Amino acid sequence: WLLPFVAVLFPGGLALFFALAAGVARLRWRGWARIFLLGSTFAAVEWLRGHILTGFPWNLPGYVWSGSDTMFQAASLFGIYGLSLMTLVALLAPAAVVDAQGRRSRAPWMMAPLLILSGLFVFGWARLPAGAASTYADVALRVVQPNVPQSEKWKPEFFERNWRVLVDLTRQPGIETRTVVVWPEAAPPFALLEQSGALEVAGTILPDNATLLTGTIRIERGEKRRFFNSMAAVSGTGKVLATYDKAHLVPFGEYLPLYRLLEPLGVSQITGSGQGYTEGSGIRTLTIPGLPTFSPLICYELIFPGEVSVRGQRPDWLMTMTDDSWFGPWTGPYQHLGIAKVRAAEEGLAVVRAANTGVSAIIDPYGRITDSLGLDRTGVLDAKLPRPLPRTLYSIAGDTLFLLMLIATTIVGVVFSKS
Repeated sequence: WLLPFVAVLFPGGLALFFALAAGVARLRWRGWARIFLLGSTFAAVEWLRGHILTGFPWNLPGYVWSGSDTMFQAASLFGIYGLSLMTLVALLAPAAVVDAQGRRSRAPWMMAPLLILSGLFVFGWARLPAGAASTYADVALRVVQPNVPQSEKWKPEFFERNWRVLVDLTRQPGIETRTVVVWPEAAPPFALLEQSGALEVAGTILPDNATLLTGTIRIERGEKRRFFNSMAAVSGTGKVLATYDKAHLVPFGEYLPLYRLLEPLGVSQITGSGQGYTEGSGIRTLTIPGLPTFSPLICYELIFPGEVSVRGQRPDWLMTMTDDSWFGPWTGPYQHLGIAKVRAAEEGLAVVRAANTGVSAIIDPYGRITDSLGLDRTGVLDAKLPRPLPRTLYSIAGDTLFLLMLIATTIVGVVFSKS
């Protein structure tokens, strides 16, 4: 019964960030320089939105370019926040045709959109190679997309069917040539590590030299049971090689903030299971025999710029598993996919994306989709794993360049605003 309140209060709370940006910019809303001030305040609050209260950097302005591989390549320099700042200034600049009082203006900054957008295009054109990215000759991927409806995923009467769909898809012809099989988030309809028989089945459908990477619920037993949204790496003999517990959980969706305070009020029912999942120890770089090192990311962990790998332990690729069926057949899955593309370009790393209902995809280190399975499709995706690029400037400096750009833009907006 609390869900309608969440549906109103959550976006209402996020709207306060935009109100803050507009309110601060309004303090010096004069002259052509106001476009720089509004661009910088808007970009600043978007950075805040991505960091405070665990952060929620979804649908940042720079993602408007996710449909053009050329236009988002500059994210490899200053990240999505820098790309958002440049996008905002470019799209606000036409407002300089009139001044703050509505009078016609002759500001020279009307050329800003053309210069900024041309710069993004030229850099992207120069960075993108004409051909495909190089791949590992000895790594053969199979991504499984079971396409299980969200309404049927956790109903006991569908457990056997859902498990059989996973197994049957995985063992489709060609499995003998695969070295890595990737299942989506929480793919097995039970806690896989608790079921020795299921681990044996997973082992029997894989070649001996193959590895299964699957999302699963993990249970830690002790004085009090704890549940984790996890990834498990399983060998072709059914042995568990490694696990990873999701570290960045969704507030109110996967865990309840201030649980002891809110639980007596009945708010715990939002998560569907009381306190919800337990937070993992943090992002990790995993080394599995026969695989290039990788950073496992579960669902929306991929949306956090600069937080997809461990500093000083750069992986060779990013593996993300998700269950986008929560979004329904609307824009959400495509927005999530667009974020993954920009993250690949930022880091110079390939992204292998396994989704329950789509869009599953192989994304090269430039952010280009090389293979994909569309929304609401059942099937497997067989592909090669793209190799990483040399470290990008963003992967080295993080948001430093963006913050310098933000300071410069703010100075222009304040200093050149006329009385």
